[in-house]
Amino acid sequence: EMKETKSQWYLPALGEIYSYISYAVNGWEKLGITPPKYFWSSSEMGASTAWKYYRGNGGVSYSFKESNLAVTCFLAID
Repeated sequence: EMKETKSQWYLPALGEIYSYISYAVNGWEKLGITPPKYFWSSSEMGASTAWKYYRGNGGVSYSFKESNLAVTCFLAID
């Protein structure tokens, strides 16, 4: 039995997004939800910037943390 707690949810690092984003996008599409084009990662570029992933071409760039982009949280399962 899996016990879910808030501490198991986290913002993935850029490398994790590369590895798993296709699973999330497939899930959203099955539910009839249009996935966002950009996703934040937890990987920081600097104190005020972080890396983002663009699912259109798999590219990455950085933006200021106050930018309005989607967040896709992951659930850690043991």
